[in-house]
Amino acid sequence: MSLLIPAMAVSGVFGGPLLMLAVLALAFAGLLLAAFRGGALVQEVTQTPLTPSVQVTPAALPAQASAEMLPSL
Repeated sequence: MSLLIPAMAVSGVFGGPLLMLAVLALAFAGLLLAAFRGGALVQEVTQTPLTPSVQVTPAALPAQASAEMLPSL
């Protein structure tokens, strides 16, 4: 939904009023699909078993800087 306003602006500049109505129709269709099918999609995703992943910690940074220092002017 956050892209609706930029899509309306771009379609208004380059496409005219018919393309602006098409953008609104697509946004409305997306809202309807989310309203009627969104709950089922969330349940389908949460029913899949989650496998724990191994977290690899990065190596510690060296205590001293190894880069050369630039002389101050």
